[in-house]
Amino acid sequence: MLIATDAGRKLLPADLPRERIELHPEPEALVCGSCGVAKRVIGQEVTEQLDYRPASFGILQQVRFKYACP
Repeated sequence: MLIATDAGRKLLPADLPRERIELHPEPEALVCGSCGVAKRVIGQEVTEQLDYRPASFGILQQVRFKYACP
């Protein structure tokens, strides 16, 4: 079953296999420039892209973690 999202796109089918690719900021960006404390994960954005491989479909999930100074 496909459901429309806020942007008008339809969600990709839940039964397709997913490959998760995690994208983290560079190590120097994980330290607060003001106080020098290590930043913590405060959320993430997940985008999905339909990926075709001959004779099969799958979904690539790109996860961008969000960090902030505690």
